Amino acid sequence: MSNPSVVVPPKPGRPLFLYLIVLENSFGCILGKHDVTGKKEQAIYYLNKKFTSYEAKYTLLERTCCALTWVAQKLRHYLLAYTTYLISRLDTLKYIFQKPMPTGRLAKWQILLTEFDIVYVTRTTMKAQALADHLAENPVDDEYQPLNYFLDEEVNSVEVISEDTNAWKMFFDGAMNTKGVGIGAILISPTGQYYPATTRL
Repeated sequence: MSNPSVVVPPKPGRPLFLYLIVLENSFGCILGKHDVTGKKEQAIYYLNKKFTSYEAKYTLLERTCCALTWVAQKLRHYLLAYTTYLISRLDTLKYIFQKPMPTGRLAKWQILLTEFDIVYVTRTTMKAQALADHLAENPVDDEYQPLNYFLDEEVNSVEVISEDTNAWKMFFDGAMNTKGVGIGAILISPTGQYYPATTRL
C-alpha cells in the first residue's frame, strides 16, 4: 500500500475493499480503494476494537459476523454509497444469508447487513493485509461497547399494548444503496424467536 498512513477519499463509481482481521479478543480493518492505475491500494479509513468479554466467547465465525456488523455501522456512510469487496478469512455473508431461518443475534446481524452491497472475495496476500493484522493485534484501549442494534426502537417498532403475554413485536427500517431501495422487518415472537424479512422495492 502506497503511503499507508495517508488516507484518501473514495472515488465515485469505483468499488471499495474492506480487509477484516478477527482475533480472539479484538479485530481490525482497513477500508480502501485502488488508485487510477488499479495497482496501488489506498486507505480510506482504519478501525480496530476489543471485543467485550461476552463477545470474546463467540465462535470465530460469530466474532467475524459481529465485527463486520459493527464495522458496517461505523462506516455506514461509505458502505451505503459503494459496492464493497470484503476480504476476510471467513465468508460471513454466506453464513448469515444462506441460513434458512436465523434466530437471535444472527437475525440481528442479517437485518443490519442487508442494506449494504457487500461482496465476499477470496482472501489474497496483499500489502494492506499486514497493516490490518497489526491493527487487530494492537486495538485501542478505550472500552468497546456492544453495538446498539436498533437505534430508534421507539420509532421503528409496532407493539401491541396489551396485558396479553402472547403479543408479537415488529421492528422495521428502510435502506438505500447503489443497487436501489429496500425495506427490512423483523418479527419477534412471544417466546423470543426472530423472523427477519427483507425485500427490494
